[in-house]
Amino acid sequence: MGACGAGTKCCTDNCYNLTTSPSSFNCGVCGHSCLGDACSSGACQPTPVSGTAAAPYTFPPVYSGAVSGGGHSYTFGYAIAPDGKQDPAIFKDGSATPLCIWTTYPAAGEEVFFDGMVADANFVYGLLNGGPTGLFKCPVGGGTAVTLFVASAGGARNGLVDNGTAVYWEVFNGITNVDQVYRLVK
Repeated sequence: MGACGAGTKCCTDNCYNLTTSPSSFNCGVCGHSCLGDACSSGACQPTPVSGTAAAPYTFPPVYSGAVSGGGHSYTFGYAIAPDGKQDPAIFKDGSATPLCIWTTYPAAGEEVFFDGMVADANFVYGLLNGGPTGLFKCPVGGGTAVTLFVASAGGARNGLVDNGTAVYWEVFNGITNVDQVYRLVK
């Protein structure tokens, strides 16, 4: 095969745009599958799922306010952001200094409550209610919180589930009275 054009990379003898791979089999890096979900800006996108695709969420854990991962413990709280507002934050190993503060949440500066948190080797994921439902991730080494999902209506229920490949959560839409499970392939 010849050289790939600008903005593409050769993966298994074909050229792919890794930021918007329409097949979602090479999202961000060669061979990273989004399990059929959309790929945008090199990351898998949150997707409503049902049936067997939602099966990992069938029995979500009860969120206790803290999670462990990679030999560390993480808790949720609030911290004063650079703009002077009190915003949702994740703390690591009992430190008083936040690992990250979620300032891009549409309800930033408002009272919110944490509905779930999971941690893997790279990120801590947090699910919030109070204002819109939102999902964010924070690097385990600290840094900027990244918004992954914001629901236009409804509230989160039952926390987060991490099956090692994806993170799952449920949003109840109070307007339609329908529960919807979402999946975000990591």
